[in-house]
Amino acid sequence: MFPSSRSVSNYEKLGRIGAGTYGTVYRAKEMETGDTVAIKQIKLQNEKEGFPITALREIRVLQQLRHPRIVELCVCFYNFQLLSSKLATFLLYSREVVTTSDASCVFLVFEHCDIDMGVVLDSIYLRSMKLQLCQVKSILYQILEGLVYLHDNWIIHRDLKMSNILYNKDGQVKIADFGLTREYASPLRPFTPKVVTLWYRAPELLLASSSVRKENAQTMKIRYSTSVDMWAAGCLFGELLLGKPLFPGRNELDQLVQIFQLLGTPNNQIWEGSEELLENLRISFSCQPYSLLKGRFPQLSELGLDLLDGLLCFDPKKRYSALKAHCHPFFDEEPKAVSLQLGNLIT
Repeated sequence: MFPSSRSVSNYEKLGRIGAGTYGTVYRAKEMETGDTVAIKQIKLQNEKEGFPITALREIRVLQQLRHPRIVELCVCFYNFQLLSSKLATFLLYSREVVTTSDASCVFLVFEHCDIDMGVVLDSIYLRSMKLQLCQVKSILYQILEGLVYLHDNWIIHRDLKMSNILYNKDGQVKIADFGLTREYASPLRPFTPKVVTLWYRAPELLLASSSVRKENAQTMKIRYSTSVDMWAAGCLFGELLLGKPLFPGRNELDQLVQIFQLLGTPNNQIWEGSEELLENLRISFSCQPYSLLKGRFPQLSELGLDLLDGLLCFDPKKRYSALKAHCHPFFDEEPKAVSLQLGNLIT
């Protein structure tokens, strides 16, 4: 590894983009080049906390990946002592890392994107408007393109949501926030179901949670893979069409209720083993025998409904893969995909 002359002081903060559990993201300018970047400042409360595992996962994954649909991590700034035993793993994957004297923060410098899709949809919704179907196609197609790349590289994102889908003025979509990613292999090993933001969480994850199961039931570790990302992609598809979340549950039980009300209550013919899972829930569900997708999305053609239904398939084994969804004939029929022009959505 070669020494670098770069320093955090080479960047001028221009304003705050947002804040999360572990830190804050700023828009900044690299003073030498004038390039606009995004800097994620990961704040450590005390040295005993060490290096946050979510940050380590994000760095490790993004140092390996290079794709137009994945946000690019440009450089990392960290205090050498912070990494402790994780140092060897971290350096193994690093293209460029730079030390800093600040022992309380880690700085990750990303390519800058203009806006996230959550902000875009909120702005459009406030204007009592919706995305056109051709614009939805463009955005969804690029999301699926990114998922094909991730899944081909044995990576599950596990936190797809609108705020993690970034968008540029030139119409380019980027998937961001890799703090919950996991690498998987065959055969699958058990993972915790407490991943993916609630509104985008697949039913197999919800049904494994202790909060929805009968008293004294423990949260189960279950074997899942890329299918959880594909359910989330289906939720994103619906949200792009509606301009608001498809399943905005208040808690995990309410999330299941909303899913069953729209898609019908699963049975063993639709999803093998689902009836046994439902018997172990804290509440009983009234049977909704059929899907109401067609009535909820009258603007979709039969091909569009087929794609949405394939992404929101209860059985994870039958759920559309990223490749199958990306190659779906829905994208070939009229209207063809057209990029969303941000215009005055960016202030």
